[in-house]
Amino acid sequence: MQDVCKKIFLTVGTTNFDKLVRFCDNNFPTCSYKFVFQIGNGKYLPSNHHYFRFTDKIDFYFQNADIIVTHAGAGTVYKLLEAGEKIIIVPNLHLKDNHQLELAEFVHDNAYAPVVFDFATLPSVVECYDQGNYEPYGNDNLFLIEKILKYLK
Repeated sequence: MQDVCKKIFLTVGTTNFDKLVRFCDNNFPTCSYKFVFQIGNGKYLPSNHHYFRFTDKIDFYFQNADIIVTHAGAGTVYKLLEAGEKIIIVPNLHLKDNHQLELAEFVHDNAYAPVVFDFATLPSVVECYDQGNYEPYGNDNLFLIEKILKYLK
């Protein structure tokens, strides 16, 4: 049994990712996990953990979390990888395009951080995070250039 609550910050950026917020709010025992949710424009309001929509001080939450669970928004993911934060990426597969899936696959393929494609596996990924072997991220401008060129075509 875990003696100390694991502090987890979940961020979804500006979009609605209610399915992830709802899952985490209802599937992690409050005695073992202390979540803070940044819920963006979501409609689901967590009842078991603290939440807010937006903040100018998001770095405070990043720095005070044991683990950060994040959508696969490029700005957030690259910032956290460059900072060397412990992150778990959960792509929002319900968006109109597949940019989050592409970024999540890139992170997964390079073993920069765990990526969760099925919510049911998230609790075990959180619990076993420290047993993983992740590569340090180095700024990969080539990946960004390829994505920009592909988008422009």
